[in-house]
Amino acid sequence: MCPLCDGEAASGDPILVILGPPGSGKTTVGSLISQRIGRPLVEADDLVETIAGESFEHMVIHGRVDADDLRERASLEALGTAGSVVTLGPSSPMNPRVFTRLEDLRDAGRAIIHLTAGIAEVARRTGLNAPRSVGLGAPRAVLTQMMRQAEAVYGRVSILSVDTRGISPEEVAEGIVSACKLAEVCQSPRNEEEYGNNK
Repeated sequence: MCPLCDGEAASGDPILVILGPPGSGKTTVGSLISQRIGRPLVEADDLVETIAGESFEHMVIHGRVDADDLRERASLEALGTAGSVVTLGPSSPMNPRVFTRLEDLRDAGRAIIHLTAGIAEVARRTGLNAPRSVGLGAPRAVLTQMMRQAEAVYGRVSILSVDTRGISPEEVAEGIVSACKLAEVCQSPRNEEEYGNNK
């Protein structure tokens, strides 16, 4: 069980942070939880695009030298959004400053959730199982290595890991809300005053 998210977050703390590899369901589950508890969803990768004027993927493909700095900035900005549900990019927790912020949030009682789906399922969801030219290399092998590195970091900072294989996003979202007692927290009078009612 998650520790109770007791509504006593320091100013600027999100209520919930969702980590996970590509295809693990972060956006879908985050959106469902956001709707369920009446709190805004803040996606760090969307903030990158807002700040930079282009997607992180586009920046990487075109060799933009400040791409990692912009992703760090966006991640820290997302993690400073009071009362929100936050999703981070797959590699963001491996950034030292982002990791430290996540540790601080976890130690303050915030819910840091790690979604996982296994390499075969992630590859299927992201289309890496489709036939492709040998000249494109081995993207599944790259993803596998990235997931191993990232999930070791997720495990060090998260309070709950949820395997999303074989269950619906709705079931995942409801399980997280129930385990972390988020519905009770977000209905408390103190939280309504601190964060405002976004329902």
